[in-house]
Amino acid sequence: MNVLKQFHKSCPETFRVTWSSDKALQVRGEVNEMGQTGETVIKIEGMSCGHCKMAVENALKEVAGVASAYVDLDRKEAVVTGFAAIADLHQAVEEAGYVVVA
Repeated sequence: MNVLKQFHKSCPETFRVTWSSDKALQVRGEVNEMGQTGETVIKIEGMSCGHCKMAVENALKEVAGVASAYVDLDRKEAVVTGFAAIADLHQAVEEAGYVVVA
């Protein structure tokens, strides 16, 4: 415990962070291009069975930035988590042979 107390005492109470405003704007632009983080729901037509469900889930999981993908056949939608461009998600579904509704 003494080591932890000594470490805490040696830490500064304030930190100074500097950055290039140009670099910050570049990073912000790249983040915006990549899409949203969190959860994205995609309405899909043409799925009717477990094979369809698996095909769409696998296609979505191949998209860069996708952490997980789950298809609900009853609701005709896919729920995708991660950090991926919406256009890339729609393209993956369509290339798998299904129709993106929303």
